[in-house]
Amino acid sequence: MNISLLVALAALLVSITSFVTGQINVARSERLGMQPTLVFEYSQQRGWHVRNVGNGPALNPVVSLSWDEANWEQPVRIPSVAQGSAFRLQWIGHQNIRRLGARYSDAQGRPYSATGKNDQTFAESSDAPPIWANAEVEPHWTLQDQVEHSDQ
Repeated sequence: MNISLLVALAALLVSITSFVTGQINVARSERLGMQPTLVFEYSQQRGWHVRNVGNGPALNPVVSLSWDEANWEQPVRIPSVAQGSAFRLQWIGHQNIRRLGARYSDAQGRPYSATGKNDQTFAESSDAPPIWANAEVEPHWTLQDQVEHSDQ
């Protein structure tokens, strides 16, 4: 095998590797450019809320809570949360919840999760709430209406 053939093969291998690496980076950059990231925040005035600190809207979020380390409960569907926006979790109010969790998707339908525990938020946590069947999920406005009436 002559040297010019080896050089040509090496150049071809470098070109293919460079192309594949570039395509992977473009796909990763595209995903990160539209990835929503939900975090749980608490304020003395308003109680618990969820904020989107990511780069795209969080679509179809379902928020759950947990009083212990084992069980998730009360799945509630909230409106989509736009980039930079927050949604008040009025039905939770000022309760001292052990964990809060959310499952949601981006504009391409890719799934995400976030878990809040001990004033920390974990994205894509192994501790995430389950995926609930639609029949198990309560619309937020029914709970908010109950809370508003009980406060009067």
